[in-house]
Amino acid sequence: MRPSKINIVKALNEKLLEIHQLTNLIESKNSTSISEFRNWLFDTEEILKKNNLPQVSQIAAIRAELVTYVPSARGKRKEQYSFTARLLKQAQHDIWETNAIFTQKTQQARELIQQLLNLVAQTKAFKLDKKTDFTHFLEGIWHFCNTHEQLRSITLQVLSLLHKSDILLVMAEEIDLNDF
Repeated sequence: MRPSKINIVKALNEKLLEIHQLTNLIESKNSTSISEFRNWLFDTEEILKKNNLPQVSQIAAIRAELVTYVPSARGKRKEQYSFTARLLKQAQHDIWETNAIFTQKTQQARELIQQLLNLVAQTKAFKLDKKTDFTHFLEGIWHFCNTHEQLRSITLQVLSLLHKSDILLVMAEEIDLNDF
């Protein structure tokens, strides 16, 4: 089963938001900054590994650099913080690039799903009944799109970008229930 691109984007966004705190620790030369950065790298690796993303190797290599770095005798602490800051910048860049790929695919799918929902709403084929389970309602719309001759090409594009469970999540976020 393909990993959820929506969950990947969410998890990587959270890791990117933590960089601010790491930067503050390094800037203030906090004694825990290096271990906090190492933990951040490890946690990020786990996210990438869990989702079978090869970018895990980039982050693992940065962690290896961090834990094996030995600064020269003079200016040891200053050199250590400077080195850590450079590694943080590289890790941020690598995660940003990985996240951008998944964000772009998710956004493309979101736009196509919005288009599908607008077209389905125009057909007046669906009416939301308060007693109907919302997930079943969305699955019915998705099934309609999959079987409708003119909408099928768009659904295939969406399926090339996202897994069905992600599609239903995006549909739930994008649907305007006033149209149904």
